[in-house]
Amino acid sequence: MAGKIDKILGVYREKDITSAGDSTYDNSSSGLIADDVQAAIDELALNSAEVEDTFVDGDLVAGVLTISHIFGLWYPPAFTIYNNLNEVIVPDSVTISTGEITVDLSSFGALTGTWKYTGGDVISAPEGGDVVGPSSSTDSAVALFNGITGKLLKDGVVLGTGANNIVQLDGSAKLPAVDGSQLTGIILPVTALGTSGTVTIDRSISDKWTIEPTSAATIDDSNFTETQEALLIIYNSGGFITFPSDWVWYTTIPVLNSVGYNVIRLTAVSNGAAGYIINADEVAYSTNPVLELLMTGADTSTSFPDTSPYENVSTANGDAQVDTAIKPVGATGSLLIDGTGDFLNTVESEVDLFNVGVNDFTLIFDFYENTNTTTDPVVLSNGTSWGANYFDIRYNSSGNNKITLVANALAIPFLESGVLQTQTWYNVRITRSGTLFTLYIDDVSVDTGNTALAIDWAYGGSMKIGYGAAGGYFNGNVGNVILYNDVSIAP
Repeated sequence: MAGKIDKILGVYREKDITSAGDSTYDNSSSGLIADDVQAAIDELALNSAEVEDTFVDGDLVAGVLTISHIFGLWYPPAFTIYNNLNEVIVPDSVTISTGEITVDLSSFGALTGTWKYTGGDVISAPEGGDVVGPSSSTDSAVALFNGITGKLLKDGVVLGTGANNIVQLDGSAKLPAVDGSQLTGIILPVTALGTSGTVTIDRSISDKWTIEPTSAATIDDSNFTETQEALLIIYNSGGFITFPSDWVWYTTIPVLNSVGYNVIRLTAVSNGAAGYIINADEVAYSTNPVLELLMTGADTSTSFPDTSPYENVSTANGDAQVDTAIKPVGATGSLLIDGTGDFLNTVESEVDLFNVGVNDFTLIFDFYENTNTTTDPVVLSNGTSWGANYFDIRYNSSGNNKITLVANALAIPFLESGVLQTQTWYNVRITRSGTLFTLYIDDVSVDTGNTALAIDWAYGGSMKIGYGAAGGYFNGNVGNVILYNDVSIAP
């Protein structure tokens, strides 16, 4: 009868059943002896692997094969399906009832040639054979067991980077690209926003965002906390960008470039019970410093190469030398100066290279004071004597254990940190955007000030690291001195 195979899995014949303990079940193909009826049934179920039969497309109804069995739901026979090439087939689904097993093969279409099934305890491929699954719109899916229906589905977990996907290595043995929205608890260095509609800068995901809009795009913000910053880099805006109306701009809302890019720095400022507001300002942006002293070299070396494109020359004075024992995290060394005449004299390779004037800049360095050996020890100065153009950055100004920006032409201190500890590494960053100066300690803004005063970090002909004419010699270590002369925040 089409649609149903009448072959019964495990056809056995009963004989000489007289009483419990004196019953015999005879497997017609192999012979089977058991002590009682229940043991015979158990053994019969375990030996069902010997059953085998064939079928063709005409035996299916609507793509479904029905197989009869006599074991009820206690011992439903396991079996394997083979196609006409003797490849093991994974059906679309299998349903087991008391007397029948229905096998859905509809996704395989019209069957070609003669197929077969064999009874057995497990599904296994013949040695050297392949397991062939149904064609599907999710061909790379991993089979999924449905706990409600008790069926093994062909469309399980999909390989990819979407929700509920399994991520796998690509052809280059790398994980596919993911963005911050797919990770939690990790701050990514750069994250791309969408290209249109409402796009959100989520500070819990990243602190640097990029967008290249293709149509109207409205910027939103979320998950900032007080003093946190983020950079928004806008490429080829084409007039598509709309900023939130509640952002407070230091100057004016910038005119965005249709070709090129703009960089916007966002800083969260407390707004009381309302949470925070965003202060925004446009900054220039560069990846090439005009000075980059990373204090590399062998221990006690007196050579301090500049790794910026300008290769400025530094000369060690006194006992100034490389120290590979005391150094900032991630560095290979630092400048060691003992407070008794030691300093590094750095001469700019081009005239006015360190002269930032009234333009934006960023100056970065790490410092570690050993002990206080003088009043107002200077970590870095612009090399001239005390006068209208003098600038220095000092630690422990008049014994206060603070980092301070001092200028002859400005009120003292112009910028100042809180109390810092000796024999501790600190990262210092001083930025200028327009007339706004900001002092950061370990990436936290600690003070701001406003001035239109021009600055030349080598006014006396060179930058001096570890000494200033208006202060004294610094006793400790200095690392990673970097100057950008056209940015107010480094990338």
